Amino acid sequence: MKTKFVIVMACFMAFGLQGQQAHKELLKGSQAHKDGKLDKAETHFRAASKKDPTGTYNLGVTLQEQERLEEALNQYDKLIQGSGDQVLKSNALFNKGHVQYSLGDYGESLNSYKELLMDNPSDPEVLNNLWKAWQQIQQNQPPPQQQKNEQEERENQDENEEQQEQEQQRAESDSDEQRQNPQPQESKEQPLEEQDAEQLLKIAEQEDQKVQDKLKKSRKGEDKPKKNW
Repeated sequence: MKTKFVIVMACFMAFGLQGQQAHKELLKGSQAHKDGKLDKAETHFRAASKKDPTGTYNLGVTLQEQERLEEALNQYDKLIQGSGDQVLKSNALFNKGHVQYSLGDYGESLNSYKELLMDNPSDPEVLNNLWKAWQQIQQNQPPPQQQKNEQEERENQDENEEQQEQEQQRAESDSDEQRQNPQPQESKEQPLEEQDAEQLLKIAEQEDQKVQDKLKKSRKGEDKPKKNW
């Protein structure tokens, strides 16, 4: 994929002291870039960018060459949104698409090149980069059947999680109800065996016979005549 690593030289149209200073920073930055001193070039272009959009573009190129892609993207966006220079904006948009491609944002890269084609419908470099971005999107997109299976798996997982949550809620509800309304415990007394029952009955009959014998004896004593002294 092609990119436009081109340092743009500003025309000397500076007005006032600040404009002249920005132009000097651009010249120093361009020389440092030519000498391969990207750190110094970055410093000069950053200073120039405060007053000149050319400095912003050159700063973006310098950051991109250092693989600081997110920072470069920010500079290109700033230029695209705030500059009235159509040439600089087109170059920035072209490089923005390249940065997005390098970051793996193929869809965004495709959109950047589509936007460029509105003004440059036959630009071969734009068409070439757009085609490469589109190919990456197709290669990274799963086939329709795989998409369907993945969707079904996600739906089944959601249903299972919902069912588990409902079961847990019911279990907690039953537990709360049991604590509020405890069930009576069953008696632990052992059932009376038939043999034991017969034995208890015999004992009761024997005791009853003893009581009857005592009563009889008592009545006999009352029937005897009393002695007269």
